[in-house]
Amino acid sequence: MNKLEEAVQSYIHNFQGGTGRSTEILDRKIKQKIFEEKLFDDLIEKLKKIFPGINGYRILEIGSGTGGLGIALSLAGTKVFGIEPSYFGVTASVERAKRYPDLSAYFCVGKAESLPFRNGFFDLIVSSAVLEHVGDIEEAIREMHRVLKPDGKIYHEIPNYLFPVEPHYKMLWFPLMPKSLGRIYAKLRGKNPHFLNHLNYTTPSKVSYYFSNIGFSNLRNVYLDEFLNKFEDPDRFNRKYLQRIGRWIKLIGLEKSIQWLIKKINFYPAIYLVGEKQGR
Repeated sequence: MNKLEEAVQSYIHNFQGGTGRSTEILDRKIKQKIFEEKLFDDLIEKLKKIFPGINGYRILEIGSGTGGLGIALSLAGTKVFGIEPSYFGVTASVERAKRYPDLSAYFCVGKAESLPFRNGFFDLIVSSAVLEHVGDIEEAIREMHRVLKPDGKIYHEIPNYLFPVEPHYKMLWFPLMPKSLGRIYAKLRGKNPHFLNHLNYTTPSKVSYYFSNIGFSNLRNVYLDEFLNKFEDPDRFNRKYLQRIGRWIKLIGLEKSIQWLIKKINFYPAIYLVGEKQGR
């Protein structure tokens, strides 16, 4: 086992092992992460469409994990800095970067609430499944605002806890379930209840409030846009049962009503938040 494999294994067992997943699932996750940088083609293409000038960007990835997305972004022609609280994650990222010695990709141990970068340093800040874990989400957003250039951009993938699924435990979850009750429920389902101690319940309205209050503008949830558009062409849904439901809804002419209802009650699993720092 090489250094990258050892670091990835330690990272997975220290973080995702706490959700109570089986050894078989964790082993599969470890194997997937060894060449994780090859799994982000769709996301890179999406980011290129959202941010047409991305090839020249200096990017900060918050919660860079084992470096898969950071390296993928660097392979796409950007200069990437990754910050990650896990020593094992940073070790894996550094070892992964050695596969591509000509890339501009740098990784360090640190937290989103205290970014070790000067003011106005970055063109774009990204994260995936991170903001629900930070110790102080408002302070993390303030730090993002500080290190972004005027008119700098953000892209954050965040779970929506108004949707009845807990994405880390991979099980049904009552929306915004009180954590005292959630710990009992998780334990009954054979999961580690302590994982909830470090989890923020993120929702579309709460996330939008935090970012707008700290000085971000032009905020939009591109996940919601994508999700609603799939009702116009149900075959774009990834899962077969959603395709069948979508075809049935369209057949009886209810797609507009369903789209309105989903948007009204925020009944969708994720927030992909795009926005920008207000310029001078």
